[in-house]
Amino acid sequence: MKDWFTGAATGVGCQGCGFDCTVGATEYVFSPANAATNAGLVRDEGAVFVLFMLTDDIDETPDTPDPVKAAHDAIVAAKSKCGGEACILAGGLFAKMCATSAAQDFALANSFGKPAIWGDIGFLQSSPDDYAKVLADSLTPVVKQVCDQIAAPR
Repeated sequence: MKDWFTGAATGVGCQGCGFDCTVGATEYVFSPANAATNAGLVRDEGAVFVLFMLTDDIDETPDTPDPVKAAHDAIVAAKSKCGGEACILAGGLFAKMCATSAAQDFALANSFGKPAIWGDIGFLQSSPDDYAKVLADSLTPVVKQVCDQIAAPR
């Protein structure tokens, strides 16, 4: 996973829209409009859901009514049979300047009852190996721990 992630994280590049709407995109995955397309994407019972965001900018999801709450509630509802927040891990690679409680994406990552697992995306300062280190050294052991704690599906 470490090798795959390093390639995937750098393969995305920096092209595209200059507006990061990470929270809105996350909530959109769970929209009823996407139910057929995303069928089977989120397993409920006996599986950890990992929300891992990569962004080097401030989230610009429109703040009405409350996109963080909407995304949080949609993810928790999708994991209700597993135990809701107990089966959700969140984190990501964020620009250090954006890793504050005022940032919507960072707030979402910290909204599941435990601190987000995150690293500094360090735009033009960090290497892909640093990105993979966040995943390998921080996230992987926590995923295993949570998996060991949740009940297997019946």
